[in-house]
Amino acid sequence: MKSVRLYPSHLVRTGSAVVFGVIAFTGALAAPPGSDSSKLPDEALRLQQSYRQDLDRAVQPVKERYISDLKRLLESTTRAGKLDAALAIKAEIEAVSGNSGESPEEFAHRLEKTNWSWNNSFPIAFGAGGAGTSKWGDFTWTTVKPYTVEYTFRNGNHGTIVFEGNLRKATIDETSGDGTKNRKLMSLIRLKD
Repeated sequence: MKSVRLYPSHLVRTGSAVVFGVIAFTGALAAPPGSDSSKLPDEALRLQQSYRQDLDRAVQPVKERYISDLKRLLESTTRAGKLDAALAIKAEIEAVSGNSGESPEEFAHRLEKTNWSWNNSFPIAFGAGGAGTSKWGDFTWTTVKPYTVEYTFRNGNHGTIVFEGNLRKATIDETSGDGTKNRKLMSLIRLKD
């Protein structure tokens, strides 16, 4: 049986433009039609979760092949002495794989003292030592891995925030105290001083 790539090999040479397109495409797929999950009944939320899991499983083999091809390209570029190209390819591998080489503690330190806009409306701040403040009151947060934070508000609302690699945007999957599930967005307002 012949193996067929889902992207043309020559596109790998274009670098992050291809990855941006793939990520933008899969990101668009990951957000099913209808942006307000808070109004969906439980059965629809289960279907939505299943939909997202199916997409993740479908995209994973493409992502793995892309990373594998980039690693081979990195080897040949390094052997050819093209340092700038090799560094760019290495950064691309890290961005796509989500492996920045950064520890959870290092990421937490980068996140401390940043201010964000929660759902493009309300300010939220990540303080030192896992303390945070927002319009809804104080919350605690902990980094479970680089770019992924779990949080809990005093009212019982809790969830996971997954940050983009450039630390400019994030996606929030929240469960409210009454069990309602929501997906929200967050964008950076200000880096720490």
